[in-house]
Amino acid sequence: SNTIVVSYINKFGSSAMAAWSVYRRVDDIIMRIMQSLAVATTTFVGQNVGAKLHDRIRRGTRTALLMCSLSVITCAAGILLFAEPIIAIFNADPEVIAFGKEIFFCIIPFQVINSVGHIFAGELRGRGNSRAPMFIMLACHVGLRQLYLYFGWPLFQSLGFIAFGFPFSWALSGGITMLYLWREKKKAREANG
Repeated sequence: SNTIVVSYINKFGSSAMAAWSVYRRVDDIIMRIMQSLAVATTTFVGQNVGAKLHDRIRRGTRTALLMCSLSVITCAAGILLFAEPIIAIFNADPEVIAFGKEIFFCIIPFQVINSVGHIFAGELRGRGNSRAPMFIMLACHVGLRQLYLYFGWPLFQSLGFIAFGFPFSWALSGGITMLYLWREKKKAREANG
């Protein structure tokens, strides 16, 4: 998926590619926060499913959501506040900085949406269902993102449009994951009477 995204970014030249490279490095910081808390959620939920402590699962997932959201918001705010000097650490070219700021401001404010999807996917995995979040994320982060680019590119040929494909796919993935999890919990409650 990212290789195809890069092919669109290439259309804007080497400065845009350099800016994208900087974004990916900075984005890794936020992703590590999300992934760590999602894995912790998976472990916590799995232990409490085994112990049949369903109230703890609810409280634990809420706590993970809060921790992840606040961490991501804090990190994202710092990155956006200091976007120019952060980009300049990697590449001080004014054109790279301009492209980098555009990418940062189109994607990073929406990372909190991505964090919600990761935490709910972690809960699903902890409940023993690793296939559903995998297929949902593949469909949204790869399939729908490519459809977004393929059909939208002729209408909106901008770097911002390309970058916004990420929040778009995160919102769909997170929403579908939440609905799927809600449905699975409802089915489990009905089965247990």
